[in-house]
Amino acid sequence: YQGVPAPTNLPVPPHYFVSDDVIRIGEDGVA
Repeated sequence: YQGVPAPTNLPVPPHYFVSDDVIRIGEDGVA
């Protein structure tokens, strides 16, 4: 599966962008 994009049904965990180059996984940014 190397070089193959993830399937469209792959569950995406909650996440949000902290800044332009930082993403935080496991939180959705809602306080």
